[in-house]
Amino acid sequence: MAPFSLWTLAGLVLLMVAQVFPDCHISDGKSGPICGPENRACLLGEALCNPSTGRCDCNDPPYAYGDGYFNCYRGNTFRTEISNDPNVMTYNNISIGLPIPCRYLWTHTKTYLKDKERVRVGYCEMEAYAFHEKWKGKFYVAGYDVAINVTYDSGDMIMASIRKYGKADNGTYTNCINATDNAYLPQGPWGDDEVKYYDPVTNLLIKCQYDDDNNLALLTMKKCGIAIQFRPYDCTLRRDQPQIPHAAYEVNCAFHPVFLQQEAVVAISPSIDHQGGPTIDGYLMPGLNREETLIYRAIMSGADQNGPHATEQCSIARDVMSTCSNVELDLAFENCMWILHSPRFIRCYDPTKSGEYIMGLFNWCFDVYCDEGDCFDLIHNITSSGCTDLDPPYPDITTFITGANCPPL
Repeated sequence: MAPFSLWTLAGLVLLMVAQVFPDCHISDGKSGPICGPENRACLLGEALCNPSTGRCDCNDPPYAYGDGYFNCYRGNTFRTEISNDPNVMTYNNISIGLPIPCRYLWTHTKTYLKDKERVRVGYCEMEAYAFHEKWKGKFYVAGYDVAINVTYDSGDMIMASIRKYGKADNGTYTNCINATDNAYLPQGPWGDDEVKYYDPVTNLLIKCQYDDDNNLALLTMKKCGIAIQFRPYDCTLRRDQPQIPHAAYEVNCAFHPVFLQQEAVVAISPSIDHQGGPTIDGYLMPGLNREETLIYRAIMSGADQNGPHATEQCSIARDVMSTCSNVELDLAFENCMWILHSPRFIRCYDPTKSGEYIMGLFNWCFDVYCDEGDCFDLIHNITSSGCTDLDPPYPDITTFITGANCPPL
C-alpha cells in the first residue's frame, strides 16, 4: 500500500509552522429541536421543525431560502456551501461532489465597502480556500482559509489572513483559528495574531466569533456584505451527528459583488445578467462530467497543500494531470474514479487522516492512462492490499482488477 511518493522533510516543517499556537474555542450546544427521520437538529434561532413535512424550515421572515439544518439566508444574498460527503454548492444552486483530501480555491469575491450612510467608500476583496481531510472511508471539509484586503478610496488599506479549522468528538466541538494581521496571504503562513478591526467612520468590523448554541465558528464583515460560517465534522458520531458539518460563504447583493478567478474557483459565480457568467456546465472539460470537472479544477487551481493534515499527493496530482491529453484525461477519470467513490475500500487501504495513500493510488492510476505507467503493477498493488474481498463487492473494483480496462501495451 505504498503511496505514490513520500512527504519531504521540508513539507513537514512547513505544516508544523502553519499550526503554531492556534486559538481554540470549545462548545457543546445542542441547536434546536431534532427533526426528521435522520434525527438532525434545526438551527436554533433560524429555523423550526415543520411537523407536516418532517423538515426544518427557515424562519420567514427574515429568511427567504436555505436549509434549516444547515444555514438560512436573506433574499438579497448569494451563497456557496461545502457540505459532506463532501459536496460543493455553487452560487448557481448546483450541488457537485468533490471527494478529494486536498486544499483548493473555493471562491474569490470583490464587494463594495460602505459607510454608515451606505455610500461606497472603497472595496473589499476576499480570497477563500477550503481543505478536506479523511476519516476512515469518508472525506469531509475540515476548514477554510481567507485572505482579506479592504482598500479605502483614500488609499488606506487593511489586510488580514485567517485560517479556521476544527474537530468534534461526540458532540463537543473545538473550533480553532490561526491568523496573520496586516498581510494578504492566500497561501499562508498563518500566525497567532488577533484579528478584530473596527473603523468608527464606516462601522467596518472584521469579527471572528462563535455561536455556541449551534457550534458554529463565524467570520463577519457586515460593511463588506460578507459572512462565513463553519461547523466541524464529528469523527465519533459520524453519520449520527445531529448538527450537519459544513462551511458556507454568503455575499450580500447590495454590495455589488464581483466574482473573480472564474477559471479556477470551484464555486462558479451566479449566472445573472450583471455577471454574465455560465454555470458549471459552461466550464465542462471535454468528455468529463460535473464532478470530474470540479475535481480537475480543484487540483489544477494551484493551491498550496498546507492544511493541518495535508498530503503532497494533491500537488503530485496536479503534475500528473498536466501530462494528460483531453482523451487521456477522459479515460483516466472513467477508470480511476472508483478509487475515490468506494468508502469501504478507502477505509481498508488508507489508515491516514490526510488521505495520502488513497490519493497516491489515484495518482498512480492516472499515471497508467496518461504517462504509460504499468497497469498490472497497479493491479498487483490493489489485490495484494487485502482490500478487494469486500462484502458486498464493488463492481468497479471487480472489473478493474481483471485488467480488462488496462490501456493497450
